[in-house]
Amino acid sequence: GDPRRYRTREEEAAWREKDPIGRVKGELKRLARWTEKDDRAARAEAKRRVAAAVKFARASPDPDPATLEQGVWA
Repeated sequence: GDPRRYRTREEEAAWREKDPIGRVKGELKRLARWTEKDDRAARAEAKRRVAAAVKFARASPDPDPATLEQGVWA
């Protein structure tokens, strides 16, 4: 869905290589301290947490419009 008006695929790929999560995961794999099983488990846990957060948000009442400006600092 991204029309690529601001960044090229090449620029995105270059920055993806600098991604700290991917770099740490690669180093842990190189050191044999991270396996595909670990990766699957971490991804499943992340999906579970996101699903729980979405469920909580959908079940929560809408905020009172009168509180719109509370906690806003400029």
